[in-house]
Amino acid sequence: MRISTFYTIIYLFGLLLLSNACVSIQQAGGVYAKAHSKKDKQQHVEQYALKMNAPARQIKKHLDWIYFAEEWQGVPYRYGGANKEGVDCSALVQQAYRKIYELKIPRDSRSQFKWCTRIPRRKLKWGDLLFFTIESKEISHVGIYLYNGWFLHASTSKGVMMSHLDEKYFTKYYYAAGRPPQSN
Repeated sequence: MRISTFYTIIYLFGLLLLSNACVSIQQAGGVYAKAHSKKDKQQHVEQYALKMNAPARQIKKHLDWIYFAEEWQGVPYRYGGANKEGVDCSALVQQAYRKIYELKIPRDSRSQFKWCTRIPRRKLKWGDLLFFTIESKEISHVGIYLYNGWFLHASTSKGVMMSHLDEKYFTKYYYAAGRPPQSN
C-alpha cells in the first residue's frame, strides 16, 4: 500500500468517527442534557411535566432550561450579583443565555428589553423574556419564560425560583414579553 493511500484512509476514517460523534452530541441534547443519564432525564421529564402541567415531549425537548433552573434554584438574590453566591434578575438571564445559547446579552433589564423583539403573551416560547414594572413605571424586573405560564427569575425575597404568570403579584406588574434575537 502506498503511503499517500494509507494517510487518505486514516483521514477518511477520522472524518467518519468525527461525524458520528457530532451526531451523538446533537441527539443527546444541549449543554446540560449531555451530562445526565437516560434515567435522570426521564425522572426530570416526569417531575416537571407534572409540575408544569406540560406534555412530556415539551419538557424533554427543553431539558437544558429545566437543568439550568435546577442548578440556580435557591441562589440568593443580590443586587449586582452575577454568580451562585448571589444574583440579580438580569444577571440570571445573562447567565442562562450564555450557558444555553452561547449568546452574550445586555446586563440590565432595561437594556435587555430594548434588545428584544416584542411578542404578545399568547406567543411565548421557552427562553423568551418577561418584563415587569415593580415599584416604578420603568422596567425593574426580568424573568425567563419556560412553559405554560411558568417562568424562572431571581426574587428579591426568595432568590432564584420558578413562579407562575397567573399569580396575582405578577399579573399586576407584568409589562411585556420579548424574544431575544437568535434564541429560539
